Amino acid sequence: MPITEQETRWLFSTFRNIKFFQSFNLSSIDSLISRIEKYSYPKDKVIIKEGGEGAAFYIIFKGKVQVWKKKGLFGKNMLVELGPGSFFGEMALVTEDKCSATVIVSEPVELFVLFKDTFHDQLASNEELMNEMRFIIDKRKFEQKQQ
Repeated sequence: MPITEQETRWLFSTFRNIKFFQSFNLSSIDSLISRIEKYSYPKDKVIIKEGGEGAAFYIIFKGKVQVWKKKGLFGKNMLVELGPGSFFGEMALVTEDKCSATVIVSEPVELFVLFKDTFHDQLASNEELMNEMRFIIDKRKFEQKQQ
């Protein structure tokens, strides 16, 4: 789906407020936004499956998703429901870890998607920024283990 000028402004503002991207300069954010894609998914669509390969970072523009985590062999717990302006999948951008939860559409959703390959292309010439991203991810992993 094409991204409108209004959506581009919304994306830019949203990126500036996501702690994960605050170390990016304006030019880097603009470059990422120019390569981001927009998708729509119906209710009950599985976007990310726990244990699967992480391939992208998602920002919710409209609609809602639920984040689920396995519990035991057959159980599962809903961790959170996310709406517009929320994001998920950022761990996939800088790690090779498997997805830590399942994300399912709870009401029809429009998402902006930044694929891992696009992100890596952006960081290829900036080792300092990549190291900063790894630090942020390591900190988040530590915080998750403490919960």
